[in-house]
Amino acid sequence: MAVLSSYLFRTDSPEFFGDPLISLYSIFQIFTLEGWNEIPRAIVENTEPGSWAPGFARLFFVFVVLTGGIFGFSIVNAIFVDEMVMDNNDGLEAKVDKLTEKVDKLLEAKGENK
Repeated sequence: MAVLSSYLFRTDSPEFFGDPLISLYSIFQIFTLEGWNEIPRAIVENTEPGSWAPGFARLFFVFVVLTGGIFGFSIVNAIFVDEMVMDNNDGLEAKVDKLTEKVDKLLEAKGENK
């Protein structure tokens, strides 16, 4: 996304998309919803009237916000939450197995004494 936006918008907004590294930072700002309205507005204001860039920029950045900002971070958040709430059952299962073995031994011993 950063390389593509750098290629598309480097002449219209060099302060945000002058090279791929600056473009990467700008796309990250849009992903985090920090500059989601300021960056496209700068492109629209710096283009010539009748150019393809203003309309395309609006659509492109809506796509960037939806894919990166909402869906992307939602997936990352879901992964973090899943890992945080995941039960560490291995230790508990080992304890239950040991208790089951002890109960079985006690029941066998009780059955032999009869």
